[in-house]
Amino acid sequence: MTLLHLGSLNVARALYADNGAAWINQKKTKLIGDFVYATCDDLDGVKDGIISSVAACNAAVDVRILRCANGADTADTCLSDAQLKA
Repeated sequence: MTLLHLGSLNVARALYADNGAAWINQKKTKLIGDFVYATCDDLDGVKDGIISSVAACNAAVDVRILRCANGADTADTCLSDAQLKA
């Protein structure tokens, strides 16, 4: 239980860094999730909505691909530099 609290604290610190510049809203959360599933779902050989090969997924996913132009938070279709850092 303690580790869950510490994990949540670390996530909150990252998201609220730089006066909230790293905050990731619901649309961007979905953007990241969709990107991960598109990249990782079939790494185990079956496209079934389940990411079974977590190690392969960790190696394959590079969220920097979702970076907004100039690193600024300009739309819900990309991530700012602060959000990528978080």
